[in-house]
Amino acid sequence: MAVKNATILDQIWLQGTNDYQQRVPKTTQAGIEATVRAIYSDKAIYNQFVDALVNRIGRTLVHQRRWENPLALFKIGKLEFGDSIQEVANKLIKAKGYEMDAQTLLQINRPESKVFYHNVNRQDKYAITINDVELKRAFINEYGLNNYINSIMEIPFTSDNKDEYEIMVNLIAEYEKNNNGFFKVKVSDVVSDDTGVAAKKLLKLIRGYVGRLKFLSAMYNRAGIPNYTPQSELILITTPDVKASLDVDALATLFHLEKAEIQERIVEIEQFPIPGAQALLVDKSWFICADYVYETTSFYNPETLSTNYWLHHWGVYSCSPFMNAVLFTTEDATNPATVVVTPTSFELTVSADEAAAGSKDVKVTGKISGTVVGDSDVVEVLPDSYVYTLNAVDSDDDPVQLNSRTYIDRNGILHIQKSLEVGTVITITATSTYKNPSGADVSGLVDTATVTIV
Repeated sequence: MAVKNATILDQIWLQGTNDYQQRVPKTTQAGIEATVRAIYSDKAIYNQFVDALVNRIGRTLVHQRRWENPLALFKIGKLEFGDSIQEVANKLIKAKGYEMDAQTLLQINRPESKVFYHNVNRQDKYAITINDVELKRAFINEYGLNNYINSIMEIPFTSDNKDEYEIMVNLIAEYEKNNNGFFKVKVSDVVSDDTGVAAKKLLKLIRGYVGRLKFLSAMYNRAGIPNYTPQSELILITTPDVKASLDVDALATLFHLEKAEIQERIVEIEQFPIPGAQALLVDKSWFICADYVYETTSFYNPETLSTNYWLHHWGVYSCSPFMNAVLFTTEDATNPATVVVTPTSFELTVSADEAAAGSKDVKVTGKISGTVVGDSDVVEVLPDSYVYTLNAVDSDDDPVQLNSRTYIDRNGILHIQKSLEVGTVITITATSTYKNPSGADVSGLVDTATVTIV
């Protein structure tokens, strides 16, 4: 809705300095002509007026009409300090068995982490000029200031938003090209299918991955860090053509939203910069985009009787390697690497030094050796899971009854009862228990070791 000159002048008067308010009358009191005359009577007052018109009123008026970046909702605010964003993700840690007499209180247990830095990589400026003569003509029409400021300010702000949009869309292509690519799910072309079957299958697949992503997994981000995304933090990016083929009611059900609220969770872009892409399901924190500098500066040129303004927009534009992102595409799907373990041997050993010294607590170690095919960084490929059996004989090879004080705890420590005679031989039989989900079975491998009481 257009705003009258008098309204704009009074808004600037209310926001002006004390000097401005004393020297420039409000239009409601003296009329527009007197207000304009006071503004043009002093260059300092005129500069205050133009700055307020451009920096405050201009942004408000133009905001009603300028084209907005649909991906702006992913931005994380302004970068107040420094010129980079450090993103840290921690790997999971392995459980350890409880020990009653543990002495690890002061032991340092640093988690294994991955770090990624997102730096300022955009430094753009947009120049505009406010001419004194053209501005004075704008007062002739009742809505002249509104129309003039819109015609001037809409161009740089819309240009900035369009450039930012294209930068963020291009990040999708860069992620696919340079960062090992997205986790891909193969689907049919929804737009070319008039039967609606492809659209229903796509909805079903999206619904499935909305559920899958709430569980910890390292498959859906390119850093291989176990992560999860709750349903409330998922956003679906797609094109208008694909969205038009999908059932809006079904989309609302997908995110447990009312039909009117679905626009907040479905973001449309003109087209994907990746062949075959139909939709992209991402964590809301997948884009790492923040403003570093967003301001206007000015300079008055007396030679041309005009004021030059520059809109400066610097920022960080990047994608997180740690956050989940799933691409639904007509191209080939991602085939998760299957870790296949082929065991070749199993060896059980005891601490020779502890046994020779007559210690009542002896470390027992089992080790499975074999070949590994697949990504061994993601899966524990050779688990040390065993069942132990203990038997003993005396120096004459007669069986010895072991009591409950002779046992192997969950940390692999053999505890020996004090009543055993010198020369007694304890035989430890270890049988691996882990069931390998693929490849040769690890369970059932057996080896033995002995400890002699000294």
